[in-house]
Amino acid sequence: MVYYKKISILNEKIIREKLNLFLDKNNYIQSQDYGFIPLNLLDVVKFCPELIFSLLNKGLKIKAISIYKTFNNNTIVHIDDVKNLYKSRLNIPILNCENTHTIFYDAVPMPPVEQKHKNLKLIPCFNEIEVDRVTIDQPTIIRVDQPHRVLMDEKYFPRICLTVKCDPDPIILLDKEQHIL
Repeated sequence: MVYYKKISILNEKIIREKLNLFLDKNNYIQSQDYGFIPLNLLDVVKFCPELIFSLLNKGLKIKAISIYKTFNNNTIVHIDDVKNLYKSRLNIPILNCENTHTIFYDAVPMPPVEQKHKNLKLIPCFNEIEVDRVTIDQPTIIRVDQPHRVLMDEKYFPRICLTVKCDPDPIILLDKEQHIL
């Protein structure tokens, strides 16, 4: 199974700079909030219209946009949005994503209790065995329907990744042959 794919998008540098500025101006970077934090889509695209056009160029329309903000390695092995029809999201690194990894596991979901973790429904998993990992150092499609967690360098925080739910599900861009598009 392919768990991720790094992609290139138009205006990536401009998008990352503008999104960082947007988050800073709106106090998302300095706040002590952590976890999955939904953003107002209209506010984001008004500030950074390049994001819409870059994703449309890939055949993707933005449905929802959030950040995933961590301060330490307390993320559990989990599956996201299991009742959701989306199997993947596009993640764009914003801050302190170097030296961090999204690790994918072969693991068993805990039955049947869903837990809410900062605006994101998670299904914790156990008996995990690492099967793949990726550093989100460029836009990357990741499977959120498979067990995973974030492992970060705690000397550099917060780690902030923009996570974008798209239509169609960007899982269509995953390819068994390669990890870069």
